[in-house]
Amino acid sequence: MKTTTISIFSIFLFSSQFVHAENFLVSQSLTDIEKAAVKLETENSLEVGDILIAKSADQKNCSLFVTEVKKGIATLDTSKCSFKEGIKAGDSLEKSLISTSNSASPKKIVEIEKARNDINTVTLLPTLNSFDSPRMSLTAYYSLAESIKFNKGSIDLSGTSVPVSGEFLTETAVGLGLSYGSMPNKGFGYLLSGQFEMPRKIKKLKINMSGSTAVSDAGGTSAVSYLFGEFSRIYRNDKIYFPFGINVSMAIRKDGGSGSSSTKPDLGFVIGTGVIINENISFEFLYRVLGYQESGVDSNTNWTYDLGTGYLGGFSIGARYWF
Repeated sequence: MKTTTISIFSIFLFSSQFVHAENFLVSQSLTDIEKAAVKLETENSLEVGDILIAKSADQKNCSLFVTEVKKGIATLDTSKCSFKEGIKAGDSLEKSLISTSNSASPKKIVEIEKARNDINTVTLLPTLNSFDSPRMSLTAYYSLAESIKFNKGSIDLSGTSVPVSGEFLTETAVGLGLSYGSMPNKGFGYLLSGQFEMPRKIKKLKINMSGSTAVSDAGGTSAVSYLFGEFSRIYRNDKIYFPFGINVSMAIRKDGGSGSSSTKPDLGFVIGTGVIINENISFEFLYRVLGYQESGVDSNTNWTYDLGTGYLGGFSIGARYWF
């Protein structure tokens, strides 16, 4: 039988052909911005363009490119890793033994990373971050509401109180406002507003009394405008936000026929959605209800009336400028 002898020297020569890869521990991992960081034990152990290999629990690999080395910290790009959410502090990363010459060069990687940061700076990060702190804004909107409904009113007919309900059919109107508030991302903010809605002409009056309905023209100059304050909570998810809140409105009435009327403030609400275009402009689509109380005297009959609370409700489309 022929025996083969392997010398210790031969084993040494064979094993010396293998290079042991360095390992690095993850110090931080931020999945929302697709970055990770490792602390370097020696100054030049990593450079821009190097690749570190992450392994998942099911033994899958992914490559993390070194995009910056500064003050003993290497920053890694995790955007191409399919299990980046699983990378956490304390995980061990192995330095790749494969040359990056066939991949993007270190210089090219830096250029790509800088371009990505520039894009974020222009279109994303200021938009998201600048709304975390309170800011002022101007808003202009177009209200599509065309009806003010009174459901619990009464008319005094020679000492007898008769229940009535009614509706004012109106034109649409434009509104302007000034607001102050903040909208932190993935959380709740607030918006405190003062707004004025331009006069809208009242075209017709509908009065329901004793089972019958009377419709009449309101008069050529009959109109109503609104001055109101509004407080909203806002939930923001990146560039989309959802305001919801309450308001207190005062109606300014202009009578077009005989008689006179007086108004009192009442409550309403607002709910809707908005989209951020950039750090200064957003658009909103809202459903808003404004309430006020109206009473008065008809000079022809000397009847007094109290219509109770009337609610103007409808959708509005608007734009907001933040500064």
